[in-house]
Amino acid sequence: MEEKLKNFFASTVWNDSSNVQKHDREFRINRCIKTLANILRYEGLPPPEETKKNFAATLSDQSMNAIAETYLGTTLNKRALQMLGDILRSNVNKLMVEAVKYCRHTRATQLTVEHVQQAQIEMGCNLYMLHIDFDCEEIEDRNIVKMWMEECLLSMGNQVGLSMPIIKLPKPMLLKSDWKRWNREEIVMLQSISRYPLSRGQQKFYVETTEKLVGVSEEDRLAALKIMSLDPAVHHVLSQLAIFISEGIRVNIKENNFIILTHLLRLVDGLMRNRYINLKPYLHLILPGVVSCVVANQISAFPSVEDHWATREFAASLTMNFILHFDSDEQSIEKKVLKIYLNGLEKPMSSLTTIYGCIVGISKFGKCVFYKYVTPRIAFISDRIEPFLQDESLEKSDLRRMAANQIRLRIAMECAPILKYQFATRADYEEKYKYVGKSIYQAVIFSRMQDDVCDLVRAEVLERNHSIQN
Repeated sequence: MEEKLKNFFASTVWNDSSNVQKHDREFRINRCIKTLANILRYEGLPPPEETKKNFAATLSDQSMNAIAETYLGTTLNKRALQMLGDILRSNVNKLMVEAVKYCRHTRATQLTVEHVQQAQIEMGCNLYMLHIDFDCEEIEDRNIVKMWMEECLLSMGNQVGLSMPIIKLPKPMLLKSDWKRWNREEIVMLQSISRYPLSRGQQKFYVETTEKLVGVSEEDRLAALKIMSLDPAVHHVLSQLAIFISEGIRVNIKENNFIILTHLLRLVDGLMRNRYINLKPYLHLILPGVVSCVVANQISAFPSVEDHWATREFAASLTMNFILHFDSDEQSIEKKVLKIYLNGLEKPMSSLTTIYGCIVGISKFGKCVFYKYVTPRIAFISDRIEPFLQDESLEKSDLRRMAANQIRLRIAMECAPILKYQFATRADYEEKYKYVGKSIYQAVIFSRMQDDVCDLVRAEVLERNHSIQN
């Protein structure tokens, strides 16, 4: 302590008789007071009241201790907290200075997030890891401070969104219960960074594209769909598009607006074709809406005129594409979607349109899945649709009669290649599968005829090739 004070006064004392200007003298006096306060503070003595605010930490000790306890399970002493707070503040100041320089270079009138991001790239840091480099020889809990920097600050470095190489460590979760230990005015600073809104150009791009997609002109719609499937700039508005799709499908299913639902499904198909974007973070918004179009009770206000059966088929194909591209052991999208389809088949209160959508959705999983889950339930489904097909009082345009006929044809089409060698006679099929057994037998006969024709053509081609070789 004494040696530091001697070195300090030796470097700052001056002779009163020297010709020193008044403002220079005041500057040197203030410098001496600040340096002396710094020495006293790091020696464990309280600094003067005049300079305490210059060395206050960016966050209060209460909040810093709450963060340390959350990440480390213990608290830091006061000197370690003050040192980390001071260094954090200085690094943030350096970052903002670089951002202001970049703002001036670009002739901008206001400092924006893009300027801060450019400063981060130039400094090689991010908002959570700000190059903390200091000598902690005088700190008693040096290992704890080192652990803080390496495990806690680095673990949050991947949240900023910059493509910089950083160390990825498991990120501990901050529970809402920890907020009670923070100062109320500092909760906003301590919470995670939220995404900044779209720029003016991105907003214009989003508005124009969505208007074209649901507009009247088919030419503009095709141009917008082409942009959705090819343009890399869609990545910037993808979160807004996901919300647009989710809310649009929910509202238009309720209102039975078939045309808008078709356009939204085409939009989803265009986004699936775009190889520059990743839809995985937005599956929770897009996929439920697409599945709803498959199993909804009614999606069209005029079911006898509009081909909503093809729309359900299209939505089921999109759902299967999502499963093929994004399914994993952690998410288990395939199991969840298959469970939805099976619930629609088994519930006695399910409408016939819902049963048709579930059958179409399960058929997209392949013949093995269809044989395992749908074939044992054909007799139950046959009992559901038989009254509507036998009742002649119902009009042909009745939705229930149309749905029953579509279910019968769909089951026959899917079961023909699976069950064509199960039984030999029509009576066996009707006994096993009841009313639908007749349609299945007819489809089986047609499938057998196709196989016989294919065998004859194949034999004729082989015989012709053999004769040519001889």
